[in-house]
Amino acid sequence: MLATGTNNLFVLLVYCLAGILVKAISGSKLASFAPWAVFSVHMAQTIIVFFAYACNLGLLPCLAFVLPHAWLEISGFVFGCRAGSRLCRGQRPFSLIAAATVLIIISAWVETYITPFPFGTWLR
Repeated sequence: MLATGTNNLFVLLVYCLAGILVKAISGSKLASFAPWAVFSVHMAQTIIVFFAYACNLGLLPCLAFVLPHAWLEISGFVFGCRAGSRLCRGQRPFSLIAAATVLIIISAWVETYITPFPFGTWLR
């Protein structure tokens, strides 16, 4: 769980800081869209990998391994993108960051402890 949670919290940090970095480097007024651009690329990569696995293992087994935690994880990342956009505009979205962090930690716990046992047993 520690490795999964740490990785996902790092991704959340990237989403939160993307707009601030773009604004600091370029000064662009569109910097608040940077978290959403990074998120979109990340989701596109995830979809490509998911469908590669689904072609080999089947769609239902892949969904069984992804759905229990994905809705929490993606919600946390969306909150992180919203927070990153607001940080870029000079606001202080600490409640969004806290909610995103909690969702990411819960999703890492679900991914580590809930998903493998029932679905792994069911799919074998």
